[in-house]
Amino acid sequence: MLGMFDPDAARKKTDLAGVKRKAQEQIKEWVMELLPGEMKPDIEMVACREFQCGDPKCAPIDTAIQVMFKEESRPPLQTGVPMESHLMSREDVERAVEELLRPELRGGEFDPISPGALSVYETLKADLFSALDGVGSLGQGTAFSDKLAITQRLFAALEDYEQRVMLQQQALNRAQTAPGANQLLGFAQQNKPEEIQRVLDETPGMDPSTVGPDNRHVHAPSFPPTPPSRRPQPCPPPRRACNSF
Repeated sequence: MLGMFDPDAARKKTDLAGVKRKAQEQIKEWVMELLPGEMKPDIEMVACREFQCGDPKCAPIDTAIQVMFKEESRPPLQTGVPMESHLMSREDVERAVEELLRPELRGGEFDPISPGALSVYETLKADLFSALDGVGSLGQGTAFSDKLAITQRLFAALEDYEQRVMLQQQALNRAQTAPGANQLLGFAQQNKPEEIQRVLDETPGMDPSTVGPDNRHVHAPSFPPTPPSRRPQPCPPPRRACNSF
């Protein structure tokens, strides 16, 4: 019956979560074994987690591996594997460690970027790292745990933003390919139902379902809804979620 609790599904979900935790611990052990011996004394910890990738070219769930060093100024080693953690074999981890040590093996990891966008990225990265470096001076909690907590939330926020940008682009692509769509959107924003109806009547092939039942609001089901009391705010440029921790 719909709405009833399914104990078997809940148990399977719990069991899978336990399998994933064990797999991630095994991955971390393999990574430590495979790293060069001279590097191991400098390592603070190895982290492994799964994340959802919003890029259609990626696997739905990737596994990120990160090696952090005791010296805070030393950047971590990080890479991503396009599969869930419990599906990874030792051979997969061996390839991942090779990419950690030789990033050039990953090839075209990022999408092309314009000079202006690259400048924005560098500025954001510098400001972010500077802010994170100052966390220890706040006098609350521990710098290490707070930094991890901040980065976890940043990853989630960036993945959410990347997904939102992709949905926006999909909606824009549909609007640009529909005849008369620009006029339709403009009249809808101005709440001019008569003009909307005129565009629908004059444009062969225009899909009436793109307009609400009162001919006042354009319907875009894949576009994230914006609460009526808030205006959308500009956000920083997105970054790829893949191969990142």
